[in-house]
Amino acid sequence: MEDVEQKSREQLIEELELLKQEHNYLLLKHQATLKLNKNNITNTILNIVSDLVFIKDVNGVWIYCNQAFCNFIGLDKTDVIGKTDYDLFPKDAAEFFCEQDRLVLNEKAPRKNEESITYPDGKKLYFEAIKSPFYEEDGKICGLIGIVRDITQYKLIINELEESQKKLEMFFSQSMYGFFYMMLDEPVHWNDTVDKEETLEYVFDHERVTKLNDAILVHYRATREDLIGMTPRMIFSSNPDLGKLLWRRLLDEGKLKYEFYAGTDMFVEADYRCFYDNEGRILGHFGIERDVTEQKKTIEELEQAKEAADAANKAKSQFLANMSHEIRTPMNAIYGMAELLMDTQLTEEQYEYAKTIRESNEALLTIINDILDISKIESGKLVMEFVEVSLEETISSVVNLMGFKAIEKGIKLNTVINIDKHCVLMTDPLRLRQVLLNLVSNAIKFTQEGEVLLRVWTEQTIDSGKIVRFEIIDTGIGIRLEDQKQIFQPFTQVDGSTSRMYGGTGLGLSISKRLVELMGGTIGLHSELGKGTTFWFTISLIEHGPLIYSVV
Repeated sequence: MEDVEQKSREQLIEELELLKQEHNYLLLKHQATLKLNKNNITNTILNIVSDLVFIKDVNGVWIYCNQAFCNFIGLDKTDVIGKTDYDLFPKDAAEFFCEQDRLVLNEKAPRKNEESITYPDGKKLYFEAIKSPFYEEDGKICGLIGIVRDITQYKLIINELEESQKKLEMFFSQSMYGFFYMMLDEPVHWNDTVDKEETLEYVFDHERVTKLNDAILVHYRATREDLIGMTPRMIFSSNPDLGKLLWRRLLDEGKLKYEFYAGTDMFVEADYRCFYDNEGRILGHFGIERDVTEQKKTIEELEQAKEAADAANKAKSQFLANMSHEIRTPMNAIYGMAELLMDTQLTEEQYEYAKTIRESNEALLTIINDILDISKIESGKLVMEFVEVSLEETISSVVNLMGFKAIEKGIKLNTVINIDKHCVLMTDPLRLRQVLLNLVSNAIKFTQEGEVLLRVWTEQTIDSGKIVRFEIIDTGIGIRLEDQKQIFQPFTQVDGSTSRMYGGTGLGLSISKRLVELMGGTIGLHSELGKGTTFWFTISLIEHGPLIYSVV
């Protein structure tokens, strides 16, 4: 009986031992599965992240890298695992990386630093690296793990910003313009949701000069310590109302331009612009101030010189206009005496002498009349008198007077009038006749053969009268296109040879243009060199009662 019990006990113990072994096996298998799953999850996560992740042993041999690292270096994992930095990177970079790894392992602490790689083609890449040691279960260091981020683009942007900042600082400090910053102690809103009077008072006391360049110090003859920290209230201590008016405009518009005297002898042109944060609050403003004293003096001197020149020119014109009677009277006397002398018993030679005196006097009188007319126009002394005018009579008088000159040159003077011959309109008859005489005389002067045609017709009817167009067409020498632009300028001839060959002062067309414009019309020309010229002008012929006015 005892033997049976002993045997059963041993069998039970054996079965229990088998169950224990099976349990341990299943536990280890489960732990291995969990570990494998954990590793798979970790690998999946590491391969998803964009940062470069790697593991090295204490000898610097690569034992792991994620997919991002492989993509970056352009190698498969099988080409990386088991290699060292000297196998993967240029020598200089490999030595630097190994030195950083030794510091991590020796200090037994994580390190963060910037690293770079320069490739043979000159390309340089920047990285931010974090390296940390990892340990075995017994606490012994078995290697290091690293996470690297490509910061090349970030580094380039920072470098560009730093370079721009250096250039800005150099420009800021060396510019002849005065630059400064004024910043608020706290940002402020400037809109309909705030009490603007209260906000303005805050700005006036809490916006301070924080930075300025040497040019500002020169402008105000001050030291940096004098100006740094100044508020608008301190700046405008002598006139706070003006300061608040200007600052309100600056806050309203976000910018301000104005001019002022800095001290007693310097005139400054200022340009201010506000700074804002992402919420639209005002942070302060930036200012540029330019010393424009010399420019201001130059402008004032030019204005004074212009006023003096205008006054002198007006005085000259007034003098010439006032001398009209004194000059014309003796000239008319000479002309009259020559006429009387020619009516007496003279020899042929004496008659030619008297005729020369009369013609020379007539030419001189024409020149004087032109000069006096242009002087009257420029001095505002010319009076236009609008009376009843018969176009038929005016045109007939011009044709009769100019007909003799045309006959002497052997050319024809014709007229074509397409308006009512008995039409009586309101205009200045003397000035209309003067313009026609100038243009017809010019046409005859510059035409050697062919004809001169005076054509008149109603071009357009408006409510207050008729627009009548006059055309004087010749077959003369014509005018070059480049000369047509200046033909109506005073004392202008198309060239020097014309002046010598045909004579004249160059005032006739200028006077005609002024007179046509004073009569409310326009004047112009069409010409082709060697084929002739057409001068035209239009006048609004008023059908109202007489009107007299002085044109200044």
